[in-house]
Amino acid sequence: MSIAILLLAAGSSQRMRGADKLLQKVNDVPILRLMAERAMATSHPIYVTLPQGPHPRYDALEGLDLVKVPVQDAQQGMGVSLACGISHLPQTVDAVLVLLADMPDLRTSHMLQVINARTAHPDALIWRGGDRDGKAGHPVLLDATLFPQLRKLKGDSGAQSIISDYAAQVYVVEKIGAASRLDLDTPEAWQAWQRTRDR
Repeated sequence: MSIAILLLAAGSSQRMRGADKLLQKVNDVPILRLMAERAMATSHPIYVTLPQGPHPRYDALEGLDLVKVPVQDAQQGMGVSLACGISHLPQTVDAVLVLLADMPDLRTSHMLQVINARTAHPDALIWRGGDRDGKAGHPVLLDATLFPQLRKLKGDSGAQSIISDYAAQVYVVEKIGAASRLDLDTPEAWQAWQRTRDR
């Protein structure tokens, strides 16, 4: 079984009012680099979508063993970034774990739990993190049979339309918990999250 991890990091951080959310520091490390390092710890190959360079996000990933994928027209939304990333994966990949770069509570163990769910629940085509109330979140593992559709994505809704089409074949890994739904894309969200860590 060949699994790749696609870390989406090409967005423009529009809601951060001038700051770059993916360069915000977590334990003095840019969150983009931290999430890439956690993904690398799974031992699966990592692909990272990025804005066209030069861009400071490239510097944040310097020295890491991963594939950087520049996304033309990244400002058009997550769908474009996702389609570009999928197009750069080797044909031998059986599934891809899509990981957002602004979810600091997602750990390597969470990624592996979703990846391992593919073996435990082989009848599904989509496996995703969730909480104990059954609410689905991230990360999301997508079977390679969906790649042709993913390569055609546009707009800012990501893969949600495809996930909805295959709702009967989605398995939610509920034990990921709140980490599967917490993303930080505004200054207020970052400040609130930091306060919880300082308690």
